[in-house]
Amino acid sequence: MIRQIEEKVVNRLRQVTSAIKQDGANQVSIITSSAERPRPAFGRRP
Repeated sequence: MIRQIEEKVVNRLRQVTSAIKQDGANQVSIITSSAERPRPAFGRRP
């Protein structure tokens, strides 16, 4: 009984850890892609 609970807790912690890592990677990707976009020069008009 205790072993089953331990296994469930460990599995859930793995899932949560994986989700947190993925979210962090997604945020880094968004920041990186927005930083790579060309921006108009300051004060310049088209």
